[in-house]
Amino acid sequence: MESENRILFGLTVLALLVAGGSLVFALTSRSRLQEESAKWGELRMQIGEFEDRMAMLWELEQDLTELRDQSEATARRAGMASEEVEGLLPEVQRVLQTMGNRVNEQLQVQRRDLRALAETVGDIERRVGALEEATPIVEEGEERSTGENGEERSGEGRIHVIESGDTFSGLARQYEVRVQDLEEANPGVNPNRLQIGQEIQIP
Repeated sequence: MESENRILFGLTVLALLVAGGSLVFALTSRSRLQEESAKWGELRMQIGEFEDRMAMLWELEQDLTELRDQSEATARRAGMASEEVEGLLPEVQRVLQTMGNRVNEQLQVQRRDLRALAETVGDIERRVGALEEATPIVEEGEERSTGENGEERSGEGRIHVIESGDTFSGLARQYEVRVQDLEEANPGVNPNRLQIGQEIQIP
């Protein structure tokens, strides 16, 4: 009787350790996901600022074009001599060219910054997606325990969590089932594109 009590006590402690580990992993993953979401919000604000600056530069370019047109129209209305007009227009064009070059330089800088920002956003989205896939989701009222080789047991049957090197044929040998049965039990899964952390239903 005492030996049975010790075994029961040991199993209880083991179950508590496994449950505690799963809870710590889930909380850590959720915290990391919140941090990545906060960074994504900051990046969205930066993108908005870049768009505002691009709009201001575009308006400046439009103003320069209008200024050039007005200068030419004013010269014509004033009835200036052709020699005076020819002497004035090159100076105006030089000033406009200089300002246009500065606007183009600013636009190129903004484009480079936006490309770098887009790459950073894409990297964060990939990391957030990986965290979402790696975070275990356990429905309320469902009991799940983890066994060896990535196998999980729930109230609905066995579930295998994909690890590096796993294939459907390997899982079929491991669990002594047919590959066809695995494919039928997981109709939405592509056997040729298994991802680490992905859950596979074992029939």
